[in-house]
Amino acid sequence: MVRASDEPQVYTAGQIAPPGRYVRVDRPSAVEIILEEPGILPASLDGHVAVYERVSMIGPRAAPRRSA
Repeated sequence: MVRASDEPQVYTAGQIAPPGRYVRVDRPSAVEIILEEPGILPASLDGHVAVYERVSMIGPRAAPRRSA
């Protein structure tokens, strides 16, 4: 079993990352990536490997409520 504290907090472009909010830390930018489910972090497209840090986790969404 993997605990949240065992997960890396820094990821590079192309890595599969858990749900959360990520910011790029290798270059100053206002780029923020939000993954609502596990997914691949995007490339920088500037010839450099993008490095992202997870700044917050996103939990599972509650199922929508149905009105009667």
